[in-house]
Amino acid sequence: MASDLLFTDYVEGGPALMTGSTNKIQASFRVSPIHVTVANTLRRQILAAIPTVGFKTEPPEASDVFIEANTTPLVNEMLMHRIGMIPIAVIDPTKFEVDEYEFRLAVENVGKTPVNVTASDFVVVKRSVEEAKEEILPTMNFFPVDPITKENALITVLRPQYNMDSPTEKLVIRAKASVATGRQNMRYSSVAQCSYEYTTDKNPKRQTDMFQRWMATSKKVPDPAAVAPERLQELRREFETLEIQRCYLQNEKGEPYDFIFHIESVGILSVPTIIERGLKACEDIVTPYTTLDVDLTPNITMAKAARRMEGFELVFQNEEHTLGNLLQTFLVERHVEGEEQPRLSYAAYKVPHPLRQEMVLVVSAVDGEEASVRKAVANVCIYLKQYFNEAMVKWQGTPKGLLEEQVQELPPAQEQPVAARTKRAAATKKK
Repeated sequence: MASDLLFTDYVEGGPALMTGSTNKIQASFRVSPIHVTVANTLRRQILAAIPTVGFKTEPPEASDVFIEANTTPLVNEMLMHRIGMIPIAVIDPTKFEVDEYEFRLAVENVGKTPVNVTASDFVVVKRSVEEAKEEILPTMNFFPVDPITKENALITVLRPQYNMDSPTEKLVIRAKASVATGRQNMRYSSVAQCSYEYTTDKNPKRQTDMFQRWMATSKKVPDPAAVAPERLQELRREFETLEIQRCYLQNEKGEPYDFIFHIESVGILSVPTIIERGLKACEDIVTPYTTLDVDLTPNITMAKAARRMEGFELVFQNEEHTLGNLLQTFLVERHVEGEEQPRLSYAAYKVPHPLRQEMVLVVSAVDGEEASVRKAVANVCIYLKQYFNEAMVKWQGTPKGLLEEQVQELPPAQEQPVAARTKRAAATKKK
């Protein structure tokens, strides 16, 4: 289980969060021992499964941003997209009642100079259904300024009325926020980055052996001693720039087990909170299937495997690679190659279509029984649920002490204003 799991080397850097927390926007930490599939599951869940608050603008016919007046050069669709990329500072989305809040914006340029329309121009209204009254809330509570630029996100610029025969430029908007995850749209993702790398093996003998093999295979130099010292230094620098990343800590199977995570928040949630909620999302993804041996959940259909494949197909609706790879890995580890009961002879998954939220798990039991297949899947889900729960407890007990004693500043060059992070998030979404 996760009893031997360790989170170490926690380091924060970059600018402070926009929410006024003492935490920084970037962090890295080391975790081991952990299966590569578990590391990838955590990465995917952090990117796509942590609920946040934002503006839904797609598809246009279901948008929660209503543009009542727009005489700017920007078309409504572009304005809605820009507004949808603005993060809303709600730390706990579970306590955010979406129907109680309305975001209003009304700006008109009647002067002789351009007017910037920013998120600070929103008027946030909280409505009380019982008392039929409205309360104006501080806008900065929902749209704090960037800690570096001290500015809010720019929506558009209203030009002055150069031609008296043309109307003044104005923008009038009503919007409702919603709670969603990055899986629904990446604008709801709590992070601008979540990645990991294999921890480099510092064993000098192993690094030297790998360097010599790289020289022989990639550079066609079987004897480094025959190379001129200047050329040898160039080759070693090239090796240490990228190729050395292949020299990572491995377990007895030759698989990585030690990872360094790099995370950058969009500025609302702290990295410790993001990791905790990411681990909770990992637990939540397997929890519905812990009783699969008793009843199939409504989103699963089960039938004999088609064609010549023996066993059974479990078709999961609204699931994809994250759950499929997780179940496949631990069914094989525990019930095919391991000693867990019931015994399986085969376990694999597929996602038939990349645009359809459907995952097919194909499992074959040694005794050929459907009950054995369902029992094995349920057992793995129970194991993973407990594993992620223990990992979350481990994480909850780790960051606070590290934040007080081991926080170091990352190089200033890594600091980026919100505008840069928003552009990068928008570019990622387009890809």
